[in-house]
Amino acid sequence: MRIYTYCWGGSSIDVAKYVKLNNPEAKLAVIPTTAGSGSEATRFAVLYEDGKKLSITDDIMIPDYVLFDPELLKYLSDYHRKSSALDALSHALESFWSVNADSESQNFSREALTNITRLLENYPESYKPEEMLMSSYKAGRAINISQTTAGHAMCYKLTGLFKIAHGHAAALCNRILFRWLVNNKPLLVLNNIADSMSCKSPEEAAEKFCAIFDKLGLEPPRASSHDIEILAESVNPERLKNFPAELDKITIKNLYQEILNTNGR
Repeated sequence: MRIYTYCWGGSSIDVAKYVKLNNPEAKLAVIPTTAGSGSEATRFAVLYEDGKKLSITDDIMIPDYVLFDPELLKYLSDYHRKSSALDALSHALESFWSVNADSESQNFSREALTNITRLLENYPESYKPEEMLMSSYKAGRAINISQTTAGHAMCYKLTGLFKIAHGHAAALCNRILFRWLVNNKPLLVLNNIADSMSCKSPEEAAEKFCAIFDKLGLEPPRASSHDIEILAESVNPERLKNFPAELDKITIKNLYQEILNTNGR
């Protein structure tokens, strides 16, 4: 007899994945209620124990069935609709430049990056829930292969420290990391990213990413120099290994200052 576990939304999907891990015979059917987490497409689950983030990875946790219902996105607040979309955009971007990327993951990244950029450029008029759900899924398929990189490694503490949404925090980091890569390590893959975003150069693509973020009206939280120290110490070095350039502690601290516009406060 088959046991079906149905669940809705990124967090509950991750909990259901853990159940599936301990009951491999169960079939997992998921229904995303945000278009951004990509959990419906990945082998990863994030759980918290005593306030500490735990990441679990196992192929058996990839959902067996995914059901999309664009009507569910109508119940999201505008803030969470935006931040979820930025999470998917960050997945597509980070997967593209990940050192673990291959031709399959980059095909998913390219399609997701092209579509999400188009859907967000003139938000809310350009935003289409059904297309966003599929684009988020493809970005999830991409990170399922390549994993995320520095943007996610640096964003997790931001969410807890300042109580902002995960996608908001990821985009805050990636808008600066994208510029940093363009200026410090002009990789060939950045040209492919630019092409996917309908830009003539990586510089233009990095600015377009920033322009999308700015248009959505999300801002960095106010941070002190003490906050910067906490953030710099929080970064998971394992996840940084997926980033295509080495980031030492001084660079990470400087990046956080740019991310949060602290200007020496």
